[in-house]
Formats: sequence, structure tokens, C-alpha cells
Amino acid sequence: MANILYARTSTEDQSLDRQLVGEYDKVFTDQVSGSLTSREGLDAMFAYVREGDTVFVNHTDRLTRSGVTGMDVLLAKFKSLGVHIKFGNLPDTIYADQPVSSQNQFMLDMMASLDRMQRGKIREVAAQGIAVAKAKDVIAKAEGRLEDVKYKGRKASIDVGKLRQAILATTAYPNLDTQTKEINSGHLKVSRGRVYNEVVAMRKEGLL
Repeated sequence: MANILYARTSTEDQSLDRQLVGEYDKVFTDQVSGSLTSREGLDAMFAYVREGDTVFVNHTDRLTRSGVTGMDVLLAKFKSLGVHIKFGNLPDTIYADQPVSSQNQFMLDMMASLDRMQRGKIREVAAQGIAVAKAKDVIAKAEGRLEDVKYKGRKASIDVGKLRQAILATTAYPNLDTQTKEINSGHLKVSRGRVYNEVVAMRKEGLL
């Protein structure tokens, strides 16, 4: 009569250490979703067990996340093999040759209901998020500002040749502020500092 441990996490990033407590004759593990009915470790465990063995599982959701139906299928398989199962979060061992105790059945039903509610809530929140995103997209299109939520790329750089021509055409203005204002009244849009830097460069080059 072997004592066997089955442990599972949903991903390889999660640690199994918390479940691997105690001494057992054999340990089987999976690091995949509990909603999968076929798993390498689970399948290997069912191939290994013999009548009279006991399988230990830390929590019911480590064995399956497929609700009442998934649990019923697995419990029926354990019973057909004559294998007992002990969950860490249930008060009684589920014996292969005995009906599930009323306490265990109540806990199983309650946890399955909570699991369904949680999954339903996740789907509901996801659907709401999608609806909000779509609504924002529709509003943006209607207002002609869809580009606001998209990357516009870098602004085009100033054409130095055109800027220098504008500076030469406005050299008669008394100061840099009025010169910049006049330059910006045309098609060019530049800052006072940009005009100043270009004026300095042109003076160094002997153009002013």
C-alpha cells in the first residue's frame, strides 16, 4: 500500500515547494493548468497507482480546476482503481470503497461553486474591459481624434535652409523677440532659442 503525493502549479514560474512536504513513496508533479484533463504527471500517477494506495493532494484545486464535473470524473477514476485520496483542505479521506462523506461533499460542492463564481467574475471583468476599450475607440473616431491614442512619431525637424532664409529676411527687426514672431507668422514654427542659435551660427560663418 503506497502513499503517493500529487502536486501541481499552473506555471513553471510558480514553486511546488509548499506542496512537497512530508515523506511519500512516490511523488508526481505538473506545472500546467488544472483545467487540462490530460497532464503528464497526472497520467503517470494513474498509471502507477494500485488498489489500496492512497494519493495525497494539498488542495482540491491542485487536482482540478474544472469544477464539479472535473472533480467527479477524477474521483470516479480513483474509485474504479480502488485508490483512496486525501485532500489537505477536506476533513475526511475519500475511500475508494465508501461513499463520499457528507462533510466532504458539502465542501466539494461549495468550493466548486466558488470556483465557478470566480471564473465568471474574471470573464465579466474581461468583457467590461473590452467594451470600454471599444467604446473609447468609437468615441475617438467620432470626434476625429483617433490619432490621439496612437503613436504619431517624431515631429519633423526644422528645414535649416528655410530658417536661414527667414532670418536673412527679418534682420531689420530691432530685436530677437520681434524677429522670431515675424518668422513664426509664416509657415515656420520655431522657438526664440532656436532662432538665436541659428543666428549665432550664421554670424560665425560670416553670413550675418
